[in-house]
Amino acid sequence: METQPKKKLTVALLSGRHILEREVSLNSGNQVYEHWTRRSTIFCATTPKTDLPGWWADAPRIDAALIILHGSFGEDGTVQGLLELLGFLPRLGGSRHAVAMNKVAAKRLYQQAGLPVPDYVVARNGDGLDPGAVVKRLGLPLVIKPVAGGSSVGITVVRRPEGLRAAVEAAWQHDPSVLIEVYIQGTEITGGVIGKRGSSRRFPSLRSSLT
Repeated sequence: METQPKKKLTVALLSGRHILEREVSLNSGNQVYEHWTRRSTIFCATTPKTDLPGWWADAPRIDAALIILHGSFGEDGTVQGLLELLGFLPRLGGSRHAVAMNKVAAKRLYQQAGLPVPDYVVARNGDGLDPGAVVKRLGLPLVIKPVAGGSSVGITVVRRPEGLRAAVEAAWQHDPSVLIEVYIQGTEITGGVIGKRGSSRRFPSLRSSLT
């Protein structure tokens, strides 16, 4: 019995943008592109800043969108919401990621669910900062990070009281709200989830092709 050749997927690879994490995104996108083109997947590599209008027009011929964008717009649900407007495109993530991207909002939801989280305070630019009071409450070491940033941009581990102010002011360059939390030594684990609410049922080849 003659078997039908497996359909090649046409995937829109979104990477780049024009922010601090552009180079990280481009490097990640290039690695994905090189790997999957060797497996005969057809890619449309796009940069949202310049290519989205044309990509929108090409949407009917695209099977899926692979989002390799870091930080705001890429990880906060903005691009995912745009893809939802197209209606039929399987994609990475959902438009509700804005809550997860905001570290303070996410921590408060974790707390409401009874999950343990490191103790923290939020320092807002313009409200003033008392490093002594922060250290007295939280101790040392501390992690300073922009509330809505991605990757490691603007993050500092502070081990001495005199370094706190400079670290917070550096993080304010990326976000007017900065999270100061107790440093927890541990191992970072990332887990990917593929398929939700019928996307893999509508495109049964997507799961097997992208894993």
